[in-house]
Amino acid sequence: MEALRKAKKILSKYPICDFCLGRQFALLGYGIENRMRGYAIKLLLAMEAHRKSLAGNKQAINLLKKLAFNGNLEMAYYLLEKLTNKKLDRKEFTCYLCNNNFQKIEQLAEKASEKMSKYEYSTFLV
Repeated sequence: MEALRKAKKILSKYPICDFCLGRQFALLGYGIENRMRGYAIKLLLAMEAHRKSLAGNKQAINLLKKLAFNGNLEMAYYLLEKLTNKKLDRKEFTCYLCNNNFQKIEQLAEKASEKMSKYEYSTFLV
């Protein structure tokens, strides 16, 4: 599938969160939040890499590493530890595109709401 190939290419170059990866494929799968779309893509890639690694494909381990370190995917860390019998250190993760701001959206919305409290309005769109 073209989307998975593109996602693999993105993750091989950049650390990217679920939200931002999902945004890259926002026209696929209506009614799905970007975070869920990005997570689903990473899960599919991890499952495929796991299948290939069990069949003896050594390059599949590299994809799992990219999913762990550039995708911050816990499942990829777990699979790598099981397949290599080594405990991995979790690295600090910062998304290349949003600088982890999507993970902070609740806090940012609360701050904005507090600052806007002195104004009269009926809706607020982020």
